Amino acid sequence: MSSKQIGTIAAGIIAASVVLASSEGAKALECPTPHPNHSDLALPQTQTEIRSYSKLIAAQGGRAIPTILYGLKSRYPHATDAALTNFMIGLFCPLIKNNAALSEEQKRRALKVIAKKIYARIAE
Repeated sequence: MSSKQIGTIAAGIIAASVVLASSEGAKALECPTPHPNHSDLALPQTQTEIRSYSKLIAAQGGRAIPTILYGLKSRYPHATDAALTNFMIGLFCPLIKNNAALSEEQKRRALKVIAKKIYARIAE
């Protein structure tokens, strides 16, 4: 199995675990926290960067995924699929969680949809 395949599998496991962790009963959606340091599973996230990407997501929704991934892959060319997945889920999750117009079930469904889109785009 290649390192790319392992990374893709890890990214899928991470995305699934975030979605599954948030799908228990009527419990509030839980989001991953930003990471200040780079590792195989995380890219560094600054508050300025999070605000900038959040504005892009607010304007474009899921259509912002390719743009953000392109920027991340340019800045971190050796980033693992798992780190990219974590970063992207970390951006979208708080926006979904804080959407007062959605019920907890709708938030979980929205996160599942976004996680699938992120995973599919990374796996390309």
